[in-house]
Amino acid sequence: ILLIPVLVGLVMGGFQVKSSIDTWREAEDAENTARLVRASLSYADALYNERDSTAAPLLSGQGQDNATVVAARKKTDQAADAFDEAAQNMPQKAGLERRLKLFRDGEGALQTLRAGAYTSSKLTGVKTEEGYTQVAHPLTEFANELGLGTGNITSYGRTVYAIELTKAALSLQRSIGMHLLIKPGPGLSSFASQKVALSSYAYLEGIAVEEYVGGGTEADAAKLDTAKKQIQTEGAALAKEAAAKNPNYVPPP
Repeated sequence: ILLIPVLVGLVMGGFQVKSSIDTWREAEDAENTARLVRASLSYADALYNERDSTAAPLLSGQGQDNATVVAARKKTDQAADAFDEAAQNMPQKAGLERRLKLFRDGEGALQTLRAGAYTSSKLTGVKTEEGYTQVAHPLTEFANELGLGTGNITSYGRTVYAIELTKAALSLQRSIGMHLLIKPGPGLSSFASQKVALSSYAYLEGIAVEEYVGGGTEADAAKLDTAKKQIQTEGAALAKEAAAKNPNYVPPP
């Protein structure tokens, strides 16, 4: 009879130890998932920056040995290495493993895309721009796993994913706009597809912003409003400066 309280204490202590271990594992999984998401989004950003910054030199015939092209691709490769390292330590969860497989299935297309970016007859219209999107978009999907183990996975993931969608839409507008300015087409059909794509991705940007507002907190929405006002102020100042230098200047819509 005297042993009963001792046995009960041991059992309850065991439950507490197990609970502490589970909590520690959840915290470790959440940290490693956050590191993976950060690395995946950095990789996606590098791919988008590569697409945008290499458009002008490649379209103007400066070739793949151009310093801007080489530097942009080097940064992308470094981001890829960082992502690979983070993926090695990711939690063995079905959702993460599925997303990683989907990304790996399309990642191999990057080298072929680079070989003909903006110059190959097989990549007319906006095929270069959208080719980069096909490689990068699965990386942004990892944001949907953010918050694993915290109880806030939907809120965190939805907000971060909306930010990434907005960035991707803006990047597409930059690269397609550069394409139209430097070397539109070739041909009327490619030119038409570029114009349609430009307006479509501008529309997608608006949807992504609304998703951010809908999925984020009041503080998130307030930050967005502040940023918009700052951009409008800076844009007005730049437009005034440009108009002073060139009477024929027309501000963008």
